[in-house]
Amino acid sequence: MLSVDISDISNGHVQSIFIDTYKESGDSTIERKLVWEVDKYFTIYTTIQKNNQPEKNYFTKVTWQ
Repeated sequence: MLSVDISDISNGHVQSIFIDTYKESGDSTIERKLVWEVDKYFTIYTTIQKNNQPEKNYFTKVTWQ
């Protein structure tokens, strides 16, 4: 499943983009959330869940100036 949302564009410019993905494969589930703040940064938050194991979370942030 993929979901894409764009924040307020009333001024004619996109400010933020949000993308959520969800994938089931074998005994695991992978969920990723991407947040992109235009001209500022983007983040990727990944959650991996496997049967009978603790959830694993990963966070990546990239910024530019």
